[in-house]
Amino acid sequence: MSSVLNQQINMWEDKPEEMWTAVLAKDPRFDGSFVFAVKSTGIYCRPSCPSRRPRRDRVTFFHLPEAAEAAGFRACRRCKPEQTTLDDSKVAMVRRACRLIEANQDESLNLETLGQQLGLSSFYLQRTFKGVMGITPRQYAEACRTKRFKSNLQTGESIVRALKFGIGHDAGNLQPPGSQDEDRLRHSRICAWFCAGGSNHQRTLCRETGRC
Repeated sequence: MSSVLNQQINMWEDKPEEMWTAVLAKDPRFDGSFVFAVKSTGIYCRPSCPSRRPRRDRVTFFHLPEAAEAAGFRACRRCKPEQTTLDDSKVAMVRRACRLIEANQDESLNLETLGQQLGLSSFYLQRTFKGVMGITPRQYAEACRTKRFKSNLQTGESIVRALKFGIGHDAGNLQPPGSQDEDRLRHSRICAWFCAGGSNHQRTLCRETGRC
């Protein structure tokens, strides 16, 4: 959660208290403008969520539900913040980009191709995506693959299959040259995390892949 959270760009750097006031008031007028996430529970909500309010120091804000999920938070089941809609054209474009990245995790989707599918230059796409999300398309693709990797393990997939069909794929040219080495290092760290917390059988499977 922290790696993406630390990189997020707060779209309301001069208005955090106004946002917090809206959250305290459960003001529905702000639904779709932002979501707030609670660090202690790992859940994010829309401003009007009926749930009990957390302490201010445990709350952080995100422009989009996708940004909150990329940071490791999950949607509240009561207020369903991921179902809110926004009219802003840039935000709508970024959400389309997110859907394309999510739908092409098994393919080598590069930034230029992604831009062509959206009718944008790769430069404008990269700049706008990071301006809205606080992270780059590459980092969002990595977060999606990591999420799927963990989901595969939790549903009983072997470590071999989870690596192959989860984080094992690279992000194509959404990432710069040389970053495959970074991916290998990331894989080894995830494998070490899995070995430390898995069952004896899971640790054996992990060692058999030769990735530990």
